Amino acid sequence: MSRLSESVTRVMQILEGSDLGADYTVAQVLDETTARRSLDLSDLSPQEQAALVEGRAINMIPSAAALAEKITAAQAARRPFVVKYGIDPTSPDVHLGHAVPIIIASRFQRMGHHVVFIIGDVTAKIGDPSGRSSERPALTDGDIARNLSTYQQQVTPFIDFERADLRFNGEWLNKVSLPQLVEILARVPVSMSLQREDFRTRLAEGQGLSVAEFVYSVVMAMDSVAITADVELGGVDQLLNLQMCRKVMAISDQKPEIVITTPLIEGTDGTGAKMSKSKGNYVGLTASPDDVYGRMMSIPDHLTDPYLKLLTEWTDEEIEVITRRLAEGTAHPMAVKHILAGDVVAALHGLGRPGRPS
Repeated sequence: MSRLSESVTRVMQILEGSDLGADYTVAQVLDETTARRSLDLSDLSPQEQAALVEGRAINMIPSAAALAEKITAAQAARRPFVVKYGIDPTSPDVHLGHAVPIIIASRFQRMGHHVVFIIGDVTAKIGDPSGRSSERPALTDGDIARNLSTYQQQVTPFIDFERADLRFNGEWLNKVSLPQLVEILARVPVSMSLQREDFRTRLAEGQGLSVAEFVYSVVMAMDSVAITADVELGGVDQLLNLQMCRKVMAISDQKPEIVITTPLIEGTDGTGAKMSKSKGNYVGLTASPDDVYGRMMSIPDHLTDPYLKLLTEWTDEEIEVITRRLAEGTAHPMAVKHILAGDVVAALHGLGRPGRPS
């Protein structure tokens, strides 16, 4: 039995027969699920690793089987299995919406793989056009420097940077020559970018669309080539960007990375809009324990299940028990949200901090 299976067995015993509203039960569950965030998962087989990741993914391209095969091949070659996650510093805050793929990266790290966290100090100057109806205002070097100053600190609750790399894509993108870029662009069909509904809509409506935005995904893809990525993680809104990464890696005579996309988490207001600082429906990773707890307790009941799936280390088996007990009336929604809120606070601030604000 794997270490994860042993942990799940212990939690299942608590969830099945205990009063979920009792402080003692909450403490027991949080002790176990918080410890799971640092649990060594290297005893899982490549197939089990792929299945665990697939359970929280929307897309896995080309397949979970391909991921397991790639992990196996890296182990046989005794080389690091490289997992890429990138973020552009277009805002000073990282929030729980960003954390969804970062939590998957954490699992890969605990499986024994090498995580490379890339800060897009160059790509931020273009601005990711995904889902935008107009061109993003240009950022200055000063804007970018201020925004990225605390990025590593903000994601440290999830990523152990003593065993991971933090890289800035200016390290290689500032060295790319025009002939190099033209050689890649000459082999990328325009139809790949025109698959994007946001681009087609903007063109049809006469909205601005710069050439820089049009080639953003190609420039971003050069990050994957630079680190020879095996896997790349991102929200589902990044799917077309990540598919371009596979294309550019193939153009560069590299084996294309496995693309894994995760759901966009709904904001705390429960209106259906994704979590976003601009909408005020977010939980920042630097928020105080009381603020995190309060915001999590305020979510509508229908968000409890997706938040458990995407923001915690709970398994489907455990969440199914919670869902059944809620349906049976043997657990109260506020009690479950109390456990969820405690889990998220513990992830960001450690155990001993979660609880009802004084």
